[in-house]
Amino acid sequence: QTRAPSVRFYPLDHIRQERIDEDFLALRSLARRLDEAWHIADGRDAAQQWLSIQSEARRYQDLFEHRASLLINSANCEFALADRMIDALALTGSLRTSAAMAANEGFLAKQISDENAQQIENLTGSIGLIDLMRTRMPPGINAGSQEWDLAFAEARDSASYQVAKIREREASAITRSAPLAILERRNITPNAWLRAAREETSEPLLLLSA
Repeated sequence: QTRAPSVRFYPLDHIRQERIDEDFLALRSLARRLDEAWHIADGRDAAQQWLSIQSEARRYQDLFEHRASLLINSANCEFALADRMIDALALTGSLRTSAAMAANEGFLAKQISDENAQQIENLTGSIGLIDLMRTRMPPGINAGSQEWDLAFAEARDSASYQVAKIREREASAITRSAPLAILERRNITPNAWLRAAREETSEPLLLLSA
C-alpha cells in the first residue's frame, strides 16, 4: 500500500511573514547590485545594470505601497506594521532614484523621486498626533480616571515620536530630487556627482550649494 506523503500546514500569518521577509531580502539584493555596478569597468554595461535594477525595483515599490495602504485602512489600523512597509517604500524609491541617476537618466530619476514622494504623502500626509494616539489608547478605560490620564500621557509621548518620524520621512522624500536641477544648470552629470560622493573619504558631510 502506497503511503501518501505528509503535508505540513503553516499558519497564514507565518506564510505572510515569510513572503514579507523574502521581499525585504530581494530589496537588499537589489541594493547590493546597485553598489556592485560601480565596479563594472565598461560604463555602458554599468548603466544597463543600473537601469535593470530600477526597473526590477518598480514591483517592490508598488507592493510596499499596497501593503501599507491595506494596513493603514484596516479596521484596526495596524500602523506599526504599516510603518515598516512605508520605510521600505521610501527605501525602494531612493534605490530607484539612485539607480537612474547613476545611469545619467536625470529626468527619469526626478519622475521616480516625485512619484515616490507622492505615494508617501498619500499614505501619511493626513495622519497626525491624535490619530496615532487613538491607536495606542487601551480599550475599556474610563475617561477622566487616573488610569486614563496615565495612558493618555504615555500614548502622547509615544505618538509624538512617531509623528516626528513621519514628517521627517515625508520631507526627505519630497526634497530627494532637488539636487538634480542644480546639477543640470552646472552641467554636472548625476553619475559624476554620485561618484564624487562615493569616493569622498574624509568629509563627514557634503554640501551642494544652490
